[in-house]
Amino acid sequence: MFAVHYFFATEAAASRFLANVAANLEPGGFFFGTVPSGKRVMAAIKAGGAWPLLATRALRLEAHWAGAPKPFGCGYSCAIGDTVTAAAGGGDGGSFEYLVFFSAFAALAASHGLDPVGRWPNPALERLLDPGDEGAAFKHFAPHFPGADPSLERASELFAAFVFRKREVNKAE
Repeated sequence: MFAVHYFFATEAAASRFLANVAANLEPGGFFFGTVPSGKRVMAAIKAGGAWPLLATRALRLEAHWAGAPKPFGCGYSCAIGDTVTAAAGGGDGGSFEYLVFFSAFAALAASHGLDPVGRWPNPALERLLDPGDEGAAFKHFAPHFPGADPSLERASELFAAFVFRKREVNKAE
């Protein structure tokens, strides 16, 4: 559910992961999770003004790719304060991750019989998400942490939730 971005090191790795997901779902079954938005990660680093690094109190992102970003293999490091991604001993390392672009993710999932679900019948959950993503396959979080460092909300805004549904088998074929 929260490891998809690690498979985007190569298209083959992401494809194998999604093949495994599809193989383990019944027709009509759901796969849901969260993933950092490649576009939002890139925008946050650029907005930091010290390319290839964004360093705030609760968030540290560093780009490790050269040239224009591609759908697979664009690594970056991410450290979010007080989480498992924070470096041991308070260092700057963080976890090594890969950009995920939703169009590439959805296309690869579709090739394995997994279709995005845009409408979720859960109003309580929808209130936690960006209203601008209503009906979209990927829905960004709209965090609100009163009294917390603003960079923690910024870190949470990088992530999006998704749901894919395995296609039903066509009995007529």
